[in-house]
Amino acid sequence: YRTASMRKGDYSKLDYDGLAEPGTRILGDDILIGRTSPLPIEPGNMRDDMGAPKYEMKDNSVACRTAENGIVDNVMISLNKDGFKFTKVRLRAPTPVEA
Repeated sequence: YRTASMRKGDYSKLDYDGLAEPGTRILGDDILIGRTSPLPIEPGNMRDDMGAPKYEMKDNSVACRTAENGIVDNVMISLNKDGFKFTKVRLRAPTPVEA
């Protein structure tokens, strides 16, 4: 899909389902949860040369805060009472290396 509003950050730490795997080292601005939503198809939307919409999806990914870093400790996917999926990602501080 062609995606609009991509965040600056590193998407390479996401696995096939769009989540950072436990044990992955995360630095500031790395993407923790990759998420997109469809853009509405309206006549006023920008189109490419072939007449197709220029963008089909909008990026709603969740990034790590710039000043934070750590290692992904746990990733939890669950449903709320209304049946919608939600995800929590827990980071832990990196353990110092002893010499």
